[in-house]
Amino acid sequence: MQKTGKQEHKKRNLGRQNSCWDILCASGLPMTSFKTKKIKPTSKLLIKNLLLAIRELRMSSCSIIDLERKRESLIALILSLKIHYPEFFNKLASSFPSIRRMLPKKINGRIIKLKRIAEERLAQYL
Repeated sequence: MQKTGKQEHKKRNLGRQNSCWDILCASGLPMTSFKTKKIKPTSKLLIKNLLLAIRELRMSSCSIIDLERKRESLIALILSLKIHYPEFFNKLASSFPSIRRMLPKKINGRIIKLKRIAEERLAQYL
């Protein structure tokens, strides 16, 4: 049975969306991915996939647990950029205000712990 063009397009988009999380994991996102070994992190990759991930979280229909896990990891990454790389963060946030809007008013202990992991990973290439 042949796949229609629409089904093939959906399959490609799903693969692309999932890969943004893999690339973010290689770029500093405090989550685990088994597909990060071949990815060399750069600031351009970080920016592109950070924006894709924010968009995906807004439009996502995945489980609440998975959504919350991704959201907290993303907040931790953005927070570590804001604190340890303020020039990079300010340049990024001025171009893409949605990044600043991701930061919560209150930061819990889990996000602080995840932020430390993100800092360690970001320090390897930024």
